[in-house]
Amino acid sequence: MQDFARHTAGMAQAQKSILITGCSTGIGRDAAETLHQKGWRVFAACRQKLDVEALVEQGLTDALQLDYEDESSI
Repeated sequence: MQDFARHTAGMAQAQKSILITGCSTGIGRDAAETLHQKGWRVFAACRQKLDVEALVEQGLTDALQLDYEDESSI
């Protein structure tokens, strides 16, 4: 067991990922920004293209346009 612990101690932890919808404003946006700052890979979803572009400018490069009413965006 000690060999295993010693072997895995130097390995980098896998980056955590999350998909958050409603990231244009409010709780969704705050959650996306906070988790991104804490090192998570955040897939921040918004319905409007301009909101996605604003998130990308902030460094949330995995922001995406997604609207559950638009099947082609899913």
